[in-house]
Amino acid sequence: MRSFERAMKAQSGVEESSPPPKATPRPIPKANENPESSSGVRPRSARKLLTIDNAITDIAIFSARAHTLRDVAEAAVEENVSLACADLAHVDLSGAQLARVNLTGAVLTEVDFSGADLSGATLASAKISKGKLVGAQLHGAILCGASLAGADLTEADLTEADLSGVDLRQACFSSTIMPDGRVWEVFRKDPLRGIKGTPEAHSRLCTAAFLSVFEANLL
Repeated sequence: MRSFERAMKAQSGVEESSPPPKATPRPIPKANENPESSSGVRPRSARKLLTIDNAITDIAIFSARAHTLRDVAEAAVEENVSLACADLAHVDLSGAQLARVNLTGAVLTEVDFSGADLSGATLASAKISKGKLVGAQLHGAILCGASLAGADLTEADLTEADLSGVDLRQACFSSTIMPDGRVWEVFRKDPLRGIKGTPEAHSRLCTAAFLSVFEANLL
């Protein structure tokens, strides 16, 4: 009977439609499984909108989509944006390209500037206490009135830098190039430990003692 029906359809020019192919279900990735791992392509981590705020007003100074605040700081320098009074405390800025950046009055406590380029930067009155500036380039930088108390300046280049009024209590100098080009091998001490007075007076006396030792070339 079915063969007769097929023959009749063939005579009338009507073809028997074939059933549609079944869709192959896509495998559902397991939890924590990278959907691109099978192709061997590592996905790029998404950039976030990061902001550098003013340490005094908490108002945003500069924002950019980036992976780290170091990238944001470098972008600000490229766009010639002032980072005066910026709050960058505890940020890793190692190797950052920050030449001629304006960081006047910035909060840079315990910032890692290792290997960073701060040539010609303005760091007047900046708080860089306990900062790590190992191998940092500070050629021609303005550091007048800045706090470098407890900072590590090992192998830093301070050629022609302005250190007037700088707080250098317990700062570490080892193979450091000083403003006049001389290299200090080792200097780590507080020459005024135990002396009473206001922090401002202590800072001025400590800086004066430091510079007197430096000028006399006693080390």
